[in-house]
Parts: sequence; C-alpha cells; structure tokens
Amino acid sequence: MRNLKKVIALVAVFAMLVSTVAFAQTYSDVAETDNYAEAIETLSMLGILTGDDADGDGVMDFRPADTITRAEVAAIVCRIQGLNVANQTTTPFVDVPSTHWASGYVAQAAGQGIINGYGDGNFGPDDNVQYEQVIKMLMETLGYNLFAADNGGYPTGYLTAAQRYGVLEGVIGGAPYTEANRGMVAQMVYNAIDTPLMDKYYYGADATYMIYDGINAAYMTLMSRDLKIVKASGIVDENSYSAGINLDDEKTIKLVANGNDVNWLYLGLEEGKSIELKQGDVDADAFLGYAVNVYAKKNINGTYTLLAIAKDAARNNEVSFDVDMFQALDGQKITYEKESGFDATVTVAKNFTVLLNGVKENISLANIFNANGIYKNNELSGKITLIDTADTTGYEVVNVEIATTAVINNVAPNGQISFLNKVNLPEVKSSVLGTGKNGKNIPYLKVDPEATDVIINLTKNGEAFDYTELTKYDVLSVKALAGEGLYNIEVLADGN
Repeated sequence: MRNLKKVIALVAVFAMLVSTVAFAQTYSDVAETDNYAEAIETLSMLGILTGDDADGDGVMDFRPADTITRAEVAAIVCRIQGLNVANQTTTPFVDVPSTHWASGYVAQAAGQGIINGYGDGNFGPDDNVQYEQVIKMLMETLGYNLFAADNGGYPTGYLTAAQRYGVLEGVIGGAPYTEANRGMVAQMVYNAIDTPLMDKYYYGADATYMIYDGINAAYMTLMSRDLKIVKASGIVDENSYSAGINLDDEKTIKLVANGNDVNWLYLGLEEGKSIELKQGDVDADAFLGYAVNVYAKKNINGTYTLLAIAKDAARNNEVSFDVDMFQALDGQKITYEKESGFDATVTVAKNFTVLLNGVKENISLANIFNANGIYKNNELSGKITLIDTADTTGYEVVNVEIATTAVINNVAPNGQISFLNKVNLPEVKSSVLGTGKNGKNIPYLKVDPEATDVIINLTKNGEAFDYTELTKYDVLSVKALAGEGLYNIEVLADGN
C-alpha cells in the first residue's frame, strides 16, 4: 500500500510549483522568454510557420537555431501573401521538378519575380538559405525592389531597405553571406507582415516612392492587404470571466488602446478607447492585465475574432515572488522578501488593479493578506506577479494566484473526486464542492459536464486533461475564483 505520509509530504513541495499566468507554448524548445518567441508563436498561430516532431517523441519542436532551406522560405513568402499554392506544378528551374513538395510555392514566387535562382537554371531548393537571400525575398514581396535597385542593388540595397524600414528589428547576429537560422527568419517575417508596402511612381522623368504608411497614403501591409488581418496593441482590460461565468456566452476579451497608432485608427478608435474581440479558437483569458499584440479578422457583422495574441515584450515589466515572501503594503509600496533573504520594495500605481487567480476582483490586498484574509485563513500557496504596462510610475496590476494542493483518493463514474487530505479554498461554490463550514473544508470535488455556471479547467503540462484519466494519489494544484464558479486545476504529479 502506498505510504500516505510520503504522498502528503509531496503536497508541501508541489504547492510551491503553482505558476504565474500560464501562456500557451506551442513548441517545447521555445520558451516565452527566448529570443524570437513572440514571432514564432504568433506566426505559428497564423499558420505561416510550422514545426515538427523531429525526435519522434510526440512533442512539437521549432528548432530556432537550425538552418532553413531556400524552398522553405519560398513557401513562407507565398503564405504571407495569403497564397495557398501547396499543389505541385511545373517550375522554371531544372532542380525543382513538379514532384518536389515546394514546386507550387517556388513557381508562384518565381512568377512574381521574388526569386530568380542562381542564373544557371537551378534554384537550389534544398540549399540552406543565406541571410541576405531571405532579406531579398521579403523586400521583393513588400515591393521595395525598385528602392533597393536605386540604393546599390543586391544585396546592399535590400539590406538598406530592410534596416531602414524595420524588417531587421530584433534580429540578432545576422550578417551577409552567412546562413540564416529559423529563429532569425521568423523574426524577419514577423516584422515584414507588419511593414507598410511600397510602390514607385513616375511623373515624367521624376520618380517617387509611395509608402502606404497611413501618412502619405492609405495604410497597407501584407496583413491588411493579403491576409485580411488587423493587428492592434493594447491592454487586456476584461476577459470572459469578468462578468461572471456563463457557458452560453461566447468568450471575449476587451482590449484598451495603449497607443494612438495607425492600427487603432484603422479600427476607428483613439487612445484610451476599447474594442471587444471574440476569442474564437484562441484562449486569451490568461492575458488579463498584460499589454499585448493581437491579430484579428473582421466578421461579416462588423465584429472581430482573434487569430493570435502575444504579450508585447517591449511594454511588460514584471516582478514575481511567492506569496509567502509578501511582507507588507504601505500606501503605494509593497515590500517582499527576496530569495537572497533581503527585503525589496517596489512601487505600485496609485489606483492599481488586483487580480485574484487571473480574474479582476473588487478586493484589496488587505482582504487577501491580513490576519483575517483569504490567504491567512487557508492553507494555500502561490505567486504574486506585479505587472507594469505603461510609462507611468508604479506597477498597475497585482495578480495574486493562490491555490491548494489535493491528493486524490477516488474518481467515481459520476464525476465525484474524493481526496485523501483536507482541501481548503476561499469562498467557493458549494454546488460543486462537498459540504463543509462556509464551503471551505472540501472532502470532494464534483465534475458536472452539464453545469451551466461552472468552468473546471483541468490541465497537465499546459494541455487539457480528461478528469476520467485521474487516478489515486495523483497530486493536484487547485485554484478557485471566489464566487465565480471558475476552477483551474493542474495535475502536478502522477500517482502511479
């Protein structure tokens, strides 16, 4: 028989593993803090870039440091124009037969003049692409070829155009006549689809470059013209749980403009205004309080549906520490103990927002941490994340995530999950939980697929998990939102 004392001892260890906001990680080898992470995640969500299971372990990898072939880049420049030309066809190159997987892409790109090959009838589809070759293909796609020709031709003119107009922003370590890696290409493509297109017009003997930047001409990018996507930056002010739980409602977020840029003007909005976006297939609830970049398509009825969302790396400044390290709140000063043992003090904005388990709550930090607060009255663990999204003084958002751990005893066919240990949560819905004083001492959790006012998000390693797969001695981290009927439960350890 399993030693229950050892299992319960795990609770104290795994309680410290309650993470801060968990964002989707498409690839196992691309962490949120990595170079090019935002570009890779966004382009993957938009279907422009893909990874693979190179190791055969069932886990998708992107391999950002690996090289990328010329044929793969040809496919990318077609995708960013909204061209679905994956079909095989005849090409002008002897080394790209109609049977080649990329022949349709290569034929299309060659027909547009974006690629020319080596001049001897060959394209070299499986050759590793060089840095300047990627730039040339992208700038040709954007219409900067005549500008490049007037500024030194290949490669100098293309490099100049890419540098001047932001296509190389955030690209690290690239240099002409060296091989570009997949991470570099992702960043360049990410920049390119949001770069204003260019045309060149002649008036008699004179020529002028027309940039569709929203100043001298209507704003136009590959996203707006070909992909029919609107990009906007802002702060997520509400998520789908802000008005309570109702499974019949379509999930949405409210985005507040944090910059008076051309994207917001395109939406007819000015700084400080907001727009509601339907989440569609994108789970955006965890981004509450963060500055983000969103990509959306306009629906027939005038609404917008999310295609992708990513934290704006340039606008979010975060500090995170365990709730046990919280010392005091004095006016606009939060003091906490660092891992080194020394205290640190940070300043919050005058009217900072408190999130409890990722949802905006009309609650003070005192109600959470004082002697009679939620945290002090329950055996809980968790994290505090301070978020600064603006140029003003102080952190605007304090996200408190608190959870309890539970060791499973039994999972019944009717969805009732009993626990081996006492489980405490603050003010949760008694309809879902076993009876106890004030609904806090919970002998079991009831999973009811027919419930209309309760959401139970059960995950393991960030992926959705079927509760029927739970077994005895599994260790769970359970986070409940007070009064809202929202439960985020993470499987921390298998009981096997």
